[in-house]
Amino acid sequence: MINRRSIGINTILQTLLIGICVEIPMRMIAPLEFATKALWIRFLMIVIAQLCMAFSYAWMQTFQMGMGTLDAIIYRISKFFHVSYATVRICYDASFLLLGGMLGGVIGFGSIFSLTTMGLFTYYIRKYIGTFMETRYQRMQLEERKEQ
Repeated sequence: MINRRSIGINTILQTLLIGICVEIPMRMIAPLEFATKALWIRFLMIVIAQLCMAFSYAWMQTFQMGMGTLDAIIYRISKFFHVSYATVRICYDASFLLLGGMLGGVIGFGSIFSLTTMGLFTYYIRKYIGTFMETRYQRMQLEERKEQ
């Protein structure tokens, strides 16, 4: 059940650097005080943040030198049980959302939105990146043939 093919140097780097990569943007965004803005602005920021996170996950999944630890686990589970990445991701996020709620955490709109969209956004963005990379690779091959 170990997913060794998806583990590499990027897996280790992601584990070590994720805190810094989250903390720096949060410190830059905090002075903007989105909590005091209009509801539609807060909603827009949640959507933008969710898309940025999904793009980050999808992009890291395409690296040849390993993906994030969580994604490696989710991909292995999805292949083992023959279900989509999005389904496993939603179940994983739901379990932690419920656990957080049971431990006294606040479950709000952002939590529910993240739960229902992270897996789907990541799945479709990764498909797009894969298509883009294949198209780019094919163009490069055509250009090499023309040069010869």
